[in-house]
Amino acid sequence: MKLRNLVSLSALAVLPAIAVTPGCATEEPTESTPPQNVTEVNHANRGKWAVDMKKVDEHYGRSSSLFLGLTSEEAALPPVVPGHVIWDLTAKREANGELAQETGDEIAVIDREGNEIDPVGYVNIIPMYQNTKPTEQSQIKEFLRDGDVIVYIHPEQTGARGPMERRASHVGMHYEYTTEGGEELVHHIDNPNSYGPVYNHLPTRHMPFNVYRFKPKSTDLVGGGDGNVVETVEGVTFTTSQRDTVLELVNSGDVSSDEARDAVFKKLDVEIGLRADAAGRIVQYRYHNGDIASLEVLSLIPRVGPAALQTLRSQDAGSAEGQPLTAAQAEGYGMNARNWAMMTNDQSPFASFFDLRLQRLDDVSTFANNAINGMDIPDVYCSGLAYTNLNLALNYPLNQGALGPELWQTFSSSSYYFSDAGADLPAATLADTMNLPSLNRLVFEPYQATDILNAWIENYWGAYPLPVKQQIFQDPQFQQQVVSGFSQLEWSDDQSDEKQSAGAFSPATLQNVQRWALAYGRTAEDTEAFLAADAELKAAFDEVGISGEGMTPMDVLQTVEDKFVQNKFVPPQIWMDEADRDDSSLVYVGTVLNCEILSAVDGSSDPCSGGGEGGVTTFSEGASDSSTYPDFAIANGGERTHRRFDVVGPTHIGPESEITARLSHGDVADARFLLHVPSLWSDHVTADLAYGDYTAWCDEQRAMGGSCAAKYGIILDPGQSGPVSDATFRWTLGDVCAFSEDGTKATCPVATLEGGYQVASEAMEIDMWANGGHISVTMADLGGTSSAEIENCSACTESGGQYNQFTVNLIQPE
Repeated sequence: MKLRNLVSLSALAVLPAIAVTPGCATEEPTESTPPQNVTEVNHANRGKWAVDMKKVDEHYGRSSSLFLGLTSEEAALPPVVPGHVIWDLTAKREANGELAQETGDEIAVIDREGNEIDPVGYVNIIPMYQNTKPTEQSQIKEFLRDGDVIVYIHPEQTGARGPMERRASHVGMHYEYTTEGGEELVHHIDNPNSYGPVYNHLPTRHMPFNVYRFKPKSTDLVGGGDGNVVETVEGVTFTTSQRDTVLELVNSGDVSSDEARDAVFKKLDVEIGLRADAAGRIVQYRYHNGDIASLEVLSLIPRVGPAALQTLRSQDAGSAEGQPLTAAQAEGYGMNARNWAMMTNDQSPFASFFDLRLQRLDDVSTFANNAINGMDIPDVYCSGLAYTNLNLALNYPLNQGALGPELWQTFSSSSYYFSDAGADLPAATLADTMNLPSLNRLVFEPYQATDILNAWIENYWGAYPLPVKQQIFQDPQFQQQVVSGFSQLEWSDDQSDEKQSAGAFSPATLQNVQRWALAYGRTAEDTEAFLAADAELKAAFDEVGISGEGMTPMDVLQTVEDKFVQNKFVPPQIWMDEADRDDSSLVYVGTVLNCEILSAVDGSSDPCSGGGEGGVTTFSEGASDSSTYPDFAIANGGERTHRRFDVVGPTHIGPESEITARLSHGDVADARFLLHVPSLWSDHVTADLAYGDYTAWCDEQRAMGGSCAAKYGIILDPGQSGPVSDATFRWTLGDVCAFSEDGTKATCPVATLEGGYQVASEAMEIDMWANGGHISVTMADLGGTSSAEIENCSACTESGGQYNQFTVNLIQPE
């Protein structure tokens, strides 16, 4: 995926030398209660397989020294803790809920010297078999369930940007589905449509991925009616009974002594299920300011957002009968997430990172209404789409009670096109038969800008002594690098109205980064001086209208951000940050890795022995190159977008082979597609590059105004494609090219890159034997103009270019 940097800190690789006082102790982790739902997830492979670094070198190519972790040096962090390993690709808790510690019995890495290593945290390795149909991927089918979230990770990234993003870049949702014709589909749904590869790619071809599952926690209760809503705060609605119950809960208990405050904190944290940071801030607020007067005041306390309000609301007996969800009901929400994903799969325009239109609970209804009425949902990016589908499942299970009479009538009388199946899915196959209730909450709250920085610090710099971190953050060069990255993240290309920040409190300013650096790690005793030195911040905080007593400088800064900065994000890293917390409904399932790079810890078996036969017949690549990014607003005659995928299975490309291209916008009157088969790549400078290296090379070429494509391309004319449905074009190669009798060669119409792929050349005889290799499709702009303004692409109307994305498939006959 062509991503905008979450926070681009590429220059961090050369930080200024920082003097460190010897003898500083590292910060100790704090205890926490175990997440009750983690043990319900099958972690049967834990400690069975390990990443074998010798095999990684042979099959994978580039990676960090320990694959699942980075040394401080590899992460481009100052070597304050020599030899420190950041296990960023492991789950952070043990299955019994204890904080991650060395256990000595769950080997996950075998280094190049043969040493067996037990990382901090844990890894449940799920082998993926090469050249095996997804329907025969026994390990994937055993461990993954419908609606699971898959987050692609980058063990090969060791630069500064990689650590900032937890080396995660793309998000999808797993599903398994059998069509009416009996065809079994095991794949994933993402945005752009089908961007990720099928479940059998080469180690060098694509990333491994972590898997996360929504498992409603025990505080999710069934029953009760909504009653009459009297107040809405942060998108969360309250009846009179709910409001009174919440205020009674947060104001109950003595907070005059340390022992009493601890008891109140434990009640809010353990019994009620609030996150520890929210519970602690409620207690501190009461200690310094007295009782919380209203829900509005409660919502202004730092870290008390929609999720905390929803958790507190669930304690009211008038809205919940006190019956915890059963395991079957919990699984049912996952199935509803899958079914919502099938409905939004072809109705989700791709947004620029990080344009999240679902930020509050009351935003969910817009997505539900649009999807059920067959309209495009608001623009979302990949992680945002998975987030959307889980929230739709939580709040709008596909049954009459949850949808309400109007939406139910529309839904039950409709069908929904699902491009993976190439067919319409009737409502009866999507409907929820368990009559699950709406849980009226978000899966988790999105990040705000400061959350992103604090999560990065916690996960990558946690072992550094606090004085060292504070000293680093005060460095002007460091601060300017953070500003540079934030300027790319600040507001997505599409957001121009209510989602913009107010006044000077845009995160992408040097002043606010300096505020964050000053606030980090400071205590409540520092707050008065912190505000006194910053009149503008103090005025904004005064406008919020709550007391700063007992609040730290970071609390103050985040309170102002909550009030004035409305942009929130769901970056790929957030799924790992949220999983397996004691208050989370998201649990880690496992990490899918190519079997070729694994070894059995006890040496008893071959990780690849469970593979099936026959390989796959469809090879696909989704194109995220869009004109929402200025460098892809290409003038007439230029290469519009191009994707290459490396194939393993087909022995050759024959007359019965099919190419399909599905577009996000159907108006392609001035575009054509070019197919580049392996032989057309044979003399290309990238012929020997693995996919990851090729992508990096491609980005470099585009940055210089160049091209990634092969010199020649077989012309695929949209006007000569087969039956078109849902902006999908299909060509059978036997109709495009004249094949030799033995099928090894074909004479095809071609165009050349030098001509912008505009002018057809003489027909060319092409070797069609593949034997694996590189296949790609390029969409080229032929130079026509469009009178109508094209959404998300103002530059396109000026140049006549077109905004589009496409997914390309090569389908081989069985």
